[in-house]
Parts: sequence; C-alpha cells; structure tokens
Amino acid sequence: MIRLKLPVQTFLILFVIGGILVFLGSLFYSKTSYSYERDRLAVKIATASVRLSRAMIPSATKGDIAAIKPILSAFAGTPEVTCVTLYLKKKKITEYWPNAECVEENPELFLHKQPIRRGVRVLGEVVIYFTDDFINQEIADMIAAIALGIAFLLTILSITTLAAQQFLVIRPISIIIEALNALQRGAANHRIKDLGATPEITSIATKFNEMASDLEEKDKVLFERSNELALNNERLEVEKEKLERIMLNTFPKATIDEISKSGNVVPKKFSQVGLLFADLVGFTKISSTFETQVLFKELNEVFTAFDEIVRLHSGERIKTSGDAYFAITGANYPCSDTAGSIAEIACGMRDFMRFRNQSAPAKWEVRIGIHYGSVVGGVVGKTKFVYDVFGDSVNVCSRLETSSLPMQINASRDLVKAIPSHFESEERGAIQAKGKGKIEMFFLERKQVDPKLDFEKIMETSRRKLNIFG
Repeated sequence: MIRLKLPVQTFLILFVIGGILVFLGSLFYSKTSYSYERDRLAVKIATASVRLSRAMIPSATKGDIAAIKPILSAFAGTPEVTCVTLYLKKKKITEYWPNAECVEENPELFLHKQPIRRGVRVLGEVVIYFTDDFINQEIADMIAAIALGIAFLLTILSITTLAAQQFLVIRPISIIIEALNALQRGAANHRIKDLGATPEITSIATKFNEMASDLEEKDKVLFERSNELALNNERLEVEKEKLERIMLNTFPKATIDEISKSGNVVPKKFSQVGLLFADLVGFTKISSTFETQVLFKELNEVFTAFDEIVRLHSGERIKTSGDAYFAITGANYPCSDTAGSIAEIACGMRDFMRFRNQSAPAKWEVRIGIHYGSVVGGVVGKTKFVYDVFGDSVNVCSRLETSSLPMQINASRDLVKAIPSHFESEERGAIQAKGKGKIEMFFLERKQVDPKLDFEKIMETSRRKLNIFG
C-alpha cells in the first residue's frame, strides 16, 4: 500500500501556535496574577496587623517601645514580610524590624500601613514592606505548569490529529491510489470497500467504484467484440488462404503479387523457356465409350499426375484444353536447367502412362512435343482472368506434338542441343509442320530412370478426391 506521511509543517505550525499561546498566556497571567497575589498577601498581612495592633495599644499608650519590639517580631513568621517600621506618636520615635536599613532595601515594595488606635485617637502606625520573590516564584511555577499543560495538550492534539489524519485521510487516499493503480493494470473488477473516511473522500471512493463498474461493463462488451473480431479475422484468414490457394492454382505467385499491388499485369518476355504439349491419343473415339463422370475422373487422374510431375521438376502448367496439356519451365519459377527439366517432365509423363496402363481399366497413350525458345507471358481478359503465354515457340511446340507418335516424345533441334548428356535422341529428319514449313525433329529418350519420380505415390495423389482449397 502507498504510504502518505503527515507533513512536518503540520507539527511546526502546531508548536508555533502552542508557543504563542504559552507566551501570551504567561504575559497575561504574570500581569494579573502579580496584582492578585499582592492583594491576597496584603489582606493576609492586614488581618495579622489588626490583631497585633490591638496587642500594642497598652504599650503604645505608655510609649513603651521596648514592650512593643517583641510584638514586631511576630511578622517574622510570614516569609514574604521583609521590613516592619513602628512609629509611636507620643514619643515621636520609629522602631525598625529587623533593622533600620530594611526600608532602603525595599523602597518600592510597600505592602500595608496599619494605624494603632485607641478609640478615635491614633497612637502610632505600623508600615509593612514585603519581598515579591515568593510571588514571582509562584507565578513562574504556575506559568511552567501552564506551559507543560499546553505542551501536553498540544502533544495529545498532534497525536490525535495524526491518528485522525492517518485513519480518515491518509489511509483512505492510499487505498484509492492503490485501487487506481490496480485499475491501470487492467483489474476492472477491483472495488473499494467501506473506508470509514471523511464524507468527501468516501464520495471519491463511491465515484471510483461507479467508474470501475462502468469500465468493467465496457471491458466485457469490448472483450466480446474482440472475440467476435478475432473469430471473424480467423474466418477471413481461412477464406483468404482458400482464395490464395485458388489464385496460386490459377496464376503464378509473381502475377498475383503484381495484381495485388497495381491491379493489372504487364506482359513479360521470358527467354530460354522449355515448352511442352501433351495430348491423349484417340481421346475422342475412346471417350465415347465412357460415361461422362467416368471420363472426367480418368482425365482428372491423368492431369493431376502430370501436375505433380511438373511440380517436381520446377515447372508450371499453363492450361489444359480438352485432352491437351500445356506446361513450361524457366518462366515464373526458378529452374536451374530449363531444357533438361522440360525433357524430364516429358519422359516422366510418358513413363507414368506406361505404369498406369499396367493396372488401369482404360489404356491411354500420350503424344508429346517439346521445344526450347522464348515466350511472352501475361493475363488475358477483364472478367475471367487467364494466365497464358504467347509466341512463335508456342506454335512450334504445338506442331511438334501434332507430329509426334503415340508414347513418343518429339523434340526440336533447339531443345536437343540444350539438354544434358543423360538424354539420347533419335533424328527423324525435317518434317513438314502445318503453317511452319519443315522442322527438324527428334525422338527423345532418357538413359536412366528418373530418381525423383515415385509413380506409386503419384498414382495415389492423382486418385485423391478433388479439393479446390488444398
């Protein structure tokens, strides 16, 4: 809990006030008490003087000073009395007690004058002087007692003030500050219980509890909305991932990024690209013997396997049209050996068909043409977007596929010159191609089995149920 300390100034103020009260009280008391004590002493001495003066009457009548002297010594029992003078009118003499110098020693401390009478006749008088040391001492003692009393009262007042301030002000404020810190840390359910403080501080605590309750309600609403937003974000993220999968199956990633940034795609030219066209032999005739769903299943299994082979060799499928399949290497995806990869894809497709025909009810044969050249790639259309590649190399590759034979790979000279040594080619000579004149063509074979391809696994992948979202 946060601790608040009573300011030192509070104690200083209290003791300064106490000092002023002591000073003023002492000044007032000393002035009033001195007169009071002197009057009180005068009354006391006057009473004694009257009593003694009666005893002096016989001796004063005779003028017997020697008989009166012992009577004067009676004042010695009163310690405040310091000097007594006796004047006898008959003999016109003055007697002093305790000595004649006492009057000079106490010139201003006259206390009382008592006449000695017999009837109406004045026989003499007694003058009494006193010392105010006893009065001053009594006043000093009383002032000291008053000062101690005031100091005691101030101490009690300070302790009481400190205790009251601690209990009624400091402790409640500390609790409120701690509650504010808890609220700042996010503890919206924190509440201040009964403080036992002043009404003003209690009202602050009440306002705090109302504010905390309001914040807690808003926090609950915010939490619920946050959960809803998080759930919606999760749903949007799932839908976004689905859309991205669809887009990635439709367009190259670089094309998707370009569409996201600018909204359009600038056609790009790609050099040293490997191109492949594949066509199922006799598709039209064979398809007439299958039901539509069975035919579609067969075509989907074959093309799905082709997609996997293309992926394993860093290629990309551009499109399919009926039973025709078009793929390239070296355009939108990195490929270290463009010509070699397209040749590997062609051999893999042909070898997969041989493997599949060993167990599949329908025996399909594939005709493949491959070429090596440059193309231009871009997105076609404004409503239904399609990524496609164009160029003379595409037309040449298409003619190579048309001029191929079932389960053969027909390659151009440009491709044969670019492929690695683990392929071998059989020259076919220059063959007339529609719209392109004569083209030198070669049948291509791979000397060893491709270690990347596991036809069992590819077959299993191709037969899985179609799921557009991956």
